[in-house]
Amino acid sequence: VRIYNKDCTIHNNSTTIPSTVTIYGYSGSTAETFANTYGNEFENLDSNIVSGTCGDTATWTFDTTTGVLTIGGSGKMANYVNVGNVAPWRPYYRQITSIVIGDQITYIGNRAFKGLNYVTSVKFGKGLKESAYSMFENCSGIQSIDFGGLEKLGMRTFCECNGLVEVTLPDTMTEWGGSVFNSCASLVTFKAKGLMSQMLSMPDDWDFSVEGLMSMSEVGRTSVQAALKELEVNGYLE
Repeated sequence: VRIYNKDCTIHNNSTTIPSTVTIYGYSGSTAETFANTYGNEFENLDSNIVSGTCGDTATWTFDTTTGVLTIGGSGKMANYVNVGNVAPWRPYYRQITSIVIGDQITYIGNRAFKGLNYVTSVKFGKGLKESAYSMFENCSGIQSIDFGGLEKLGMRTFCECNGLVEVTLPDTMTEWGGSVFNSCASLVTFKAKGLMSQMLSMPDDWDFSVEGLMSMSEVGRTSVQAALKELEVNGYLE
């Protein structure tokens, strides 16, 4: 709950604003007094830095000046999967432009950053090995990704991220779930599209091995394998 009027009247009752609700307000306001009285977590709107917890030992910090949301601390982050359990940084979704995940974080909650349309860059930490379900789904502004130590992409991780033009998967990436880059309209490169077009023009009994594709496209093994991986990740091949 965000309360901008410093002097507004809040009925003094613990049921007015349940203690599980975070109150955002100004220092010295009636909102701060209410939070201190009834045990609500209070976030000061006077500061450029807002922060809180998002798991037993995981924390979040958002710098309203730079637009950077940092998931820090250690261990596992909580899941935010329904209307009544939204991520605590959601009130700032129009201001968050970059997300950084610390090296000590080992798990990110499902749908943690879904729908943060103003995010343009993402950096994974070294301790996170698998991305969560729908982690960045419908984050249409993402343009760059640092995969860090990631080894597995969970289902729908970057689904509907239309700002993605090119993605280079690191050698450490060994597995990805369904629809990882589904509906990323700008993602598939001309190279992959060209290879797909050539494949569709060939008869069913043609040799669709890497060697066969190399001879047809007159490019090297690495280029063919990269294009095939891109087509597979985007759901064009199984």
